[in-house]
Formats: sequence, structure tokens, C-alpha cells
Amino acid sequence: MRPSAHYKRSEILESTIKEKFLDELRRRADSMRCGNPMDMDTDISAITTSAQRVKIRDMVDDAVSKGAHAYFRKQIDGSVPPQGLFYPPAILTGVTEEMRIARHETFGSVLACMDFEDEEEAIAMANDSDYGLAGGVWTGDEKKAMCVATRIRSGTVWINVCRMLSADAPRGGFKESGIGRELGIEGLREFTQTRHLFIGDSSGSLDDIACGLVLPDR
Repeated sequence: MRPSAHYKRSEILESTIKEKFLDELRRRADSMRCGNPMDMDTDISAITTSAQRVKIRDMVDDAVSKGAHAYFRKQIDGSVPPQGLFYPPAILTGVTEEMRIARHETFGSVLACMDFEDEEEAIAMANDSDYGLAGGVWTGDEKKAMCVATRIRSGTVWINVCRMLSADAPRGGFKESGIGRELGIEGLREFTQTRHLFIGDSSGSLDDIACGLVLPDR
């Protein structure tokens, strides 16, 4: 399988594998269980607020009105609590960079798919964002995966795995995705403040001082 970069809640697929990948993705999405968040067998739970569900719906409607295609929408009627704030899992194809759903996190069960022709285009698409919290590369070519991953401007880049975290590994975003780091040594350093003291031996003259503060003797 060739590279696909997961970023901005978008799946950026190499065009040569697009149809095969989407067919498998649809099959897996359809098998996911939507239901009560208190049920440990639930795969996809409710949306946090009514306003958030409206936001997800509006982003999907905006994309479709601009030419995106609803490749898959899961039927959830009768399988979820009637009073719950659920949004049916969906896969959109034909998504372009100017659509809101390609540039902002939906925080919902919607995957926006775009395709690319070559590696350079994929990296450019992944980096064309104001955010950079996490992304991922999926491919059977380990050398290519490392090359692409090092060029994605994101605080975390997973390779052939997703959402793995370690207390030893710092995490945090690039650009507008947060400030600083947590976890790891870098996370501890966020609670410290670096300073230094210079100590002279009084053997030099003022001519040796490039810049600084000179205090008179008292």
C-alpha cells in the first residue's frame, strides 16, 4: 500500500489506491457500533453538545454544497438512544482545501478524503494548515514513511499506528495547536525557567566588555 497521510481529520490518499482503500474503509465504518457511551462495546458515541452537532452538520452540508460527495453515511436509527446527541458516521470524497471541513477539526465522526498524485503534493497538502497537533503516515515503504514524516509540520506523527502515547515522549502542537509541550523531559522543563550568571575575575579592563551594565563602586 502506498502512502496516506492522516491530518486535519482528513485522509489524504494516493490516487492509485483510492477506490480500493475507500471500499475497505466503508466496510469497516459500517461495522462500527454506535450507541450508549456507557456501553464498553460502543465504538462511536454521542456528540458532546447540541451546538457541536449543529456545527458538524453545517460543515458537512457546506462541503456537499461545494462539490464534495457523501460517499458513506451510516444508518443509526434504532441503534442509539432516541434522546442522544448522535451524528451518523460519514465519509466524504471530493473534498478540496477551500472547504471548511478540510481546514478545521469537526470533532465528530466524519472523515474528509482528498487524493494526491505524488509525495510532494501529499506533504504540501498536509502542511497547508494553521494547525499542527498530530498526523500520521501509512505505507509499506518504511524509508518513504520516515522521509514524509520528518517533513510534516506536526508535533506528533504516527507511522503505521495511531494515537499511541508515552509518558516519556513529549507531545504538543506546531503553529496554532497549543503552546509548549507536556510529558517527557520537555514537559518537565515547561515548569522551569532557565537563567545564567556570569562571574568575572576583575582582571580585565572595560575595553574587554562587549556590552553590559557597569555599576560604580560604593
